Amino acid sequence: MRLLGRHSGWVLIASVLLCHVIARIARLFDANSRTGLAPWALPFGIAVIVAAGAVLALIVSRRSRPVLLLVAQTILVFGPYPLLGAAWGPIAGMLGSALLLTLPGPASWILFGSAVLADVTVNGSLSGTGPPAYGGALLIDVTSSFTIFAVTYLVRRLDQAARERERLAALAVAAERMESAARLRDTLGAEMSAIVRLIGDNLDTPTRGGLGLIAEASRSALATARSVADAQRAEIPLQPPDQPVRLRPRFAWWFLVLLLAGYTAIAMVNVAELTDVNTSAWLLLITLVAASGGLQLYHGAPRPDASTPRAWPWTLSLHALVATIAVTVPGWPATYVAAPFLLWFGALVVRVGTPWAWAVPGVAAVASPFLLHSGGWSVGMGVYWLVAPILSTIAVYALCRIPEVTRRLDETRREAARMAVVAERLRVARDVHDLLGRGLSGITLKAELAARLLDGDPGRADAELRELAWLADATLAEVRSVADAPVCLSFAEEVATARSVLEAAGSHVTVDLAEPPADSDDILAVVLREAVTNIVRHSHAAKTTISVTTDDAGIHLRISNDRPSTAVPLKRQGTGLANLAVRLAEADGRLTTDLREDTYTLTASLPR
Repeated sequence: MRLLGRHSGWVLIASVLLCHVIARIARLFDANSRTGLAPWALPFGIAVIVAAGAVLALIVSRRSRPVLLLVAQTILVFGPYPLLGAAWGPIAGMLGSALLLTLPGPASWILFGSAVLADVTVNGSLSGTGPPAYGGALLIDVTSSFTIFAVTYLVRRLDQAARERERLAALAVAAERMESAARLRDTLGAEMSAIVRLIGDNLDTPTRGGLGLIAEASRSALATARSVADAQRAEIPLQPPDQPVRLRPRFAWWFLVLLLAGYTAIAMVNVAELTDVNTSAWLLLITLVAASGGLQLYHGAPRPDASTPRAWPWTLSLHALVATIAVTVPGWPATYVAAPFLLWFGALVVRVGTPWAWAVPGVAAVASPFLLHSGGWSVGMGVYWLVAPILSTIAVYALCRIPEVTRRLDETRREAARMAVVAERLRVARDVHDLLGRGLSGITLKAELAARLLDGDPGRADAELRELAWLADATLAEVRSVADAPVCLSFAEEVATARSVLEAAGSHVTVDLAEPPADSDDILAVVLREAVTNIVRHSHAAKTTISVTTDDAGIHLRISNDRPSTAVPLKRQGTGLANLAVRLAEADGRLTTDLREDTYTLTASLPR
């Protein structure tokens, strides 16, 4: 699991909030087992903790009315103290992180300090156990606030970097669409407008010469369409990006240092409460904690260049040995000194980088209530140590991975924009090839047919000329719209137009249709259009059959014609069929062809 996704970052935040809620409930259970609360106090406290967690989740997700949410959070954090006493706190971490995430600049830090100081003062005075109670409450509030704040801040930056990447790609596509529209307007658009004018000049008094000019102009426009499609497939140059989202790894590094210092101080305060710890034990604890901290900063801290420490397998193993010694040395309860060494799990997940590594803190979470069992153990403490390894692992993982992923997102922004432009150009090229070829070929055929009918059947010649005018207007509209967005076609309209164009080419058309599903209408219309274009350009068909059938496997469009050409321009036809194959594959369908001596059949199949 080397990289962290945009959405999985919010899963980390949700996990951190859930762990904090569970930890607070566990501490309330522990306080109840030690002091004995009123029967209503425990369910009341649990309900308030859950409500505070929900409000914090709303604040983290940037819901509206943040000031009202902060007021509600303040009431939930401090309101239960008169009813539950010292058993309630310290709990200002939920409020402190909310203040840091919501308010701007110095004001957030001033109010954060005020909230933590108030909580420490109230909790310490109610507990009546002296300075260790004040120190312990301060450390718990600060470390929990910073953990929630740091993880949320980093995930927000990751989300911002991903959105900026998408925004840059969208802007690049929008710019490319404008350029494509200008290119089409200046080339195909100009030629189609000239064709429309020529048709208008010949509607009332058509002449062979005028209709010949229309046919010739249509052939020229078809050649232009091919060149435009080829030009659209040209390689896109790499463009310089605008200013990317900056996230300095130093931010994450300093927060890891603060987290490490907080966990270390908690262990020191816990041991300070013991009365039978001698100087040698103190020196041993300080040595082990210092060694653990140095190793953590080597293999378990974010690096500016996202490099991996060369000796991490050895230092990670040594770190595990140091942690094991610290929690097994006689003289202090294991739970009193375990906090600083919980960060090892995060370093393991970061450096191993595989999903199974997350199983290690999971197993530790399940085993820790039993491994760290000591006198005076309670259900609340068991639950607390159940979530502690998970919480510390998530914190270290987020601090190390999110800056790396954000940096990589920044590095790939230009390539993402370039690939978005490539995809847009290919779409325009595909649409120009697939959608305009039929119209331009049809204009040529109908102009030539009308010219032949002028003397022998002027009425039919007039009808063909009217259809020619409609087809030219429709083709011009498609030229103008193809660069704006993917063109949507109507299958029923395409069948009618296909019949008209094929008959103009001298082919007898048989149509046998089942009703295609609405979600298949557009893609079947594209397939039919390309098939008709190929028949007109690459065969001398006297008979053409268009059929749509359905069965358990899906829906099938078959276009079959006789007298296929023996000299098909494979390159051009291959481009069209390749485009159709891509379109069908995107819809989980498939394209098949069957060329025999006297018959050519194209079949497009789509799932139902």
